[in-house]
Amino acid sequence: MATAKYQEIADDLRERLGEGMVPLENEGRGERHKLPGEKELASEYQASRSTIRLALQVLANQGLLETRHGLGTYLLDRPVPRIVPLDQEEDWRRGEHAEGALKPAGAPASAQTTARFQDETVPPSAETTARFQAETVPATAEVAGYLGVAEGDPVILRRSRLHIDRKPWCLVVSYYPMDIARGTDLEKARRTHASSTQVLAGLGHQIVRYTDTISARMPDTIELGFFRTAGVVPVIIVSRTAYGEQGPLRLTRYIYRADQVRLEHHTAAR
Repeated sequence: MATAKYQEIADDLRERLGEGMVPLENEGRGERHKLPGEKELASEYQASRSTIRLALQVLANQGLLETRHGLGTYLLDRPVPRIVPLDQEEDWRRGEHAEGALKPAGAPASAQTTARFQDETVPPSAETTARFQAETVPATAEVAGYLGVAEGDPVILRRSRLHIDRKPWCLVVSYYPMDIARGTDLEKARRTHASSTQVLAGLGHQIVRYTDTISARMPDTIELGFFRTAGVVPVIIVSRTAYGEQGPLRLTRYIYRADQVRLEHHTAAR
């Protein structure tokens, strides 16, 4: 089947942009680079402006371009992926955010996760959470399977939005069985004075092992709003289940933009 004209143009533009073969206009120091206008591109590719528009939209959906109404189309900076080691130990510190275990490699001590509320001043280089959210929700079939509860059973959900250098970094969503979290600090939408691991241990639930499940999909509405993606960029999800001696204690999902993270796991040779 023949490839649509707009797709051919999109493929050619992507290749040329990667090779630096498209003349870009720099609008000033620190500004993004602007592509030639639709009229110029239509003339170059011998295509209608509507076809050019479709081609540009393909590249915008892939996170390569951003179209500003009335201003033109701009090349987006591609983020340098941060490495997240999956084999790192949970390094909890007093006052650190309860679900902030998976940190990027090389994060300085000053970049520990802290809470940020509207009236707090945040160092520009600190990793922060914009806010906490805690609520009681019915367990979906998938969450119920991870936690070993029945579908529809109430569970505690804690959602946090983590930033690095004030930029969206990771959306963290944790679930706790109600019989474990009821009446504890895990029900409260605020920073706890101990990590969730310490809270669980204080309740007699010592974590003894973890299981990580990795998946990818297109972002939902909440994730699109948090990451503020100009196009449709997939998300990578690390679902980490914490187990005690008697079974699952917590399911935490670390949700990243696929172009912002690289997951690594290191195993020593025997």
